[in-house]
Amino acid sequence: MVSLYDDDGSQVTLYDELISDLRNGDIIKFKSPQGKIYKFEFDSMLGKGQSSIVLNVKDITKNKIVALRLPLTTGLVGWSDIATYTDTIAETVEEYESLKKMPIRIPELYDSVIGQFVSQEIIEFQLSMYDFFVNPFLYSNLILEKAENDLYEFARMTSQIKKIGDFKDVQLVYNYKKREWILLDWNLGGEMIDISSSAKQKTLFDGFLTRLKRLRNNEDVHQLNDMGEKMYRNPTEREIRILKNIFKNIYEKRIENKRSCFLKIKAFFGRKKLSTWQKYKLKFVANFLDFVAYTLTFFQFTFGIIV
Repeated sequence: MVSLYDDDGSQVTLYDELISDLRNGDIIKFKSPQGKIYKFEFDSMLGKGQSSIVLNVKDITKNKIVALRLPLTTGLVGWSDIATYTDTIAETVEEYESLKKMPIRIPELYDSVIGQFVSQEIIEFQLSMYDFFVNPFLYSNLILEKAENDLYEFARMTSQIKKIGDFKDVQLVYNYKKREWILLDWNLGGEMIDISSSAKQKTLFDGFLTRLKRLRNNEDVHQLNDMGEKMYRNPTEREIRILKNIFKNIYEKRIENKRSCFLKIKAFFGRKKLSTWQKYKLKFVANFLDFVAYTLTFFQFTFGIIV
């Protein structure tokens, strides 16, 4: 029986060694502050990120195979003076409910003990967005074509989202059989756009836009390999084309949503008695919104402009 936490909820001194020594069939035990016991049978390692590791385990109580997310190690995370690796596990749980309300696919959360573990749905996928951009030669043209079309649909679904904490290309994966892109990991920081403001507010994909801007300034852009080392490269023409289309779909969807919202308001006021002057102002606003929307669309997408 492997216990990774003391009775007070703190990580044991040999946490790293216990994780690295896990063998098939080992039982990992957790205890909540309320005294509830959770037991998982270890099978294999699913993945490792900057703040957590994910194990393939069997939930003994539920008799179900799940993904068990644990803190990567002990102590403070490398990018903060105050946040610990256990904090990142807590953030996964805290942000889950708000993300579930957003129009994107994320793994279902089954159980958790704050700061200790999260058990989640195991996601089947064939490629990550990182490989989709950087290593397309690993996949057939059919898979790449379907993944690209579905990525544009995913972009449209995220049109009302300004930010999701820690969004990276390696955390967005594609299931070819189900034709869906899935966000595997996140932390605090989910934020929606203000629908009344410009269509060109921040998007989930702004980090990739930064790479394009660096390219235009003749700067090297890099990825990090598994060892955290920089690997320098420039985006390809394919990447540039796909990223332009991603932003095109997001902006177009935002304009559609804004127009739809205005039409609902117009319909509401249409049921009320308005003066001739009020009707004129309403019509002027509608025509102005249409003019702005189509002008933005023309300059942004006809000339391939990304600002």
